[in-house]
Amino acid sequence: VLYNLSEKVDFLILGGGMANTFLFAQGIDMGKSLCEKDMADEARKIMKHAEKSGCEIILPVDLVTVKALQENAPHDSVSVKSIPADAMAVDAGPESVQNILSKIGACKTIVWNGPLGVFEIKPFDTGTNALARAVAKKTKAGEIVSIAGGG
Repeated sequence: VLYNLSEKVDFLILGGGMANTFLFAQGIDMGKSLCEKDMADEARKIMKHAEKSGCEIILPVDLVTVKALQENAPHDSVSVKSIPADAMAVDAGPESVQNILSKIGACKTIVWNGPLGVFEIKPFDTGTNALARAVAKKTKAGEIVSIAGGG
């Protein structure tokens, strides 16, 4: 789906487990994060096709990480290049969220599928909630058309 979609959109913003897989495909160590390592070749194929199609793939530059997946667990925001081996990504980091919010400022249509992280567990819903509020505000103001699902 992403392969074909990359021919029709200006950019794809990836978060959550899918972003982890794409980051892994770029050689980034994802620690204990949800990541489909067996899909790395497919992710590289999609990235190459997107580049040829003029579609920019937006990936996180920082992630919120934890060592234990539980509510209010101690967490850190780290560069994607420094995820601890014993930690897992659970949300987009603050810089990544700001990057996403700036990108959607130029959108006229948004198709959103899935959360940016483990939104079911607080406070790892921060990125998803920030994006949801921004999309809802722009939709309500008539600035964009949005379609959301998944997650």
